[in-house]
Order: sequence, then C-alpha cells, then structure tokens
Amino acid sequence: MRIDLEPAARWPTGVRFEIEPLVSQPYDRDAWRRRVVAAALPGAPSRSTTTTTLCGFPMELVESDTVIVALYAFIDHVGVAVVRGPEVAAHRDDIVALLRAARPDWHGPEIVCLRELWET
Repeated sequence: MRIDLEPAARWPTGVRFEIEPLVSQPYDRDAWRRRVVAAALPGAPSRSTTTTTLCGFPMELVESDTVIVALYAFIDHVGVAVVRGPEVAAHRDDIVALLRAARPDWHGPEIVCLRELWET
C-alpha cells in the first residue's frame, strides 16, 4: 500500500520527493507526527497548515524554505511524502497542488477486500 502521486515528470525541477509506504494508523498519532516531522526538518523553523486532499482525505503540510512534509490520513492508515530541494519555495504552489492530488493505492501484498481473492 502506498501513496499514489503524479509521475515524477510532472514535478518541478530542482526538487526531489520521498514517499513512505502507508502504515496502519498509530495508537499515538501525535507522537508519530512529531517523529516524522523531526526526522524531515531537524531544527528547522517550520509552519503548519491543515487541509484536505482533492479526494477529501485530511492532510497536514509542515514547511520550511527547503522542505515540505505532507502528512496524510487515509481511513485507518497514515502516510508521509517529503519534498526537498533549494527550489521548494519557488515552486511551492505547484508542489502543494501535486501533494493535494495524492490518493491511497491499497494494492500490496495483503488482501484488502474479498474481491482481490478472485483477481489473482
């Protein structure tokens, strides 16, 4: 299971993105959030915005001048995408639009619904 984002060819030049696999919602979501943000933005001043994806899933953006961390909540799973680079601030609006277009891709090694039993 993963976060489905636009192909890399659509991303602005001068930035790179890291997408973590979706994980089950942690018991302490605030502790998970603090851990993820601290790893992506160690000691950097940041600002936070709560919004939704285009599909209506909750997401939070935590930003500095060179990093944007997108924290997603997809039903009972969470995920994170990190965009880094010296050009992040210059392309912020385009990057945020692409991050808001994210959606969950539930395909993976585990069976998610009964229909998948007959698709193999």
